[in-house]
Amino acid sequence: MPQSQYLVLWNPSARSAQQQGRLRDDLESRPDVDLHIASSAAETRQRVRQAAGQDGCHVVAAGGDGTINAVINGIHENDPRPVLGFSPTGHGK
Repeated sequence: MPQSQYLVLWNPSARSAQQQGRLRDDLESRPDVDLHIASSAAETRQRVRQAAGQDGCHVVAAGGDGTINAVINGIHENDPRPVLGFSPTGHGK
């Protein structure tokens, strides 16, 4: 994650298509954000593990409980642990 401060792990199925487009455009335009589109929990955990040990890394889980679970599982054994944020964009059902 060179030069990015924030790793955003985003579950694209968590919002409507219109909201996804706006969110993705906003995140991709930021030089301090590494946007990772989550395709599976295993891939999300792997990406978090890769970034978690980097100095100054902040991890943001943008999705529902499944995305948050995968992100937490990806960081729980790392040292140092990154700052963790949540953007609750799940379905809320």
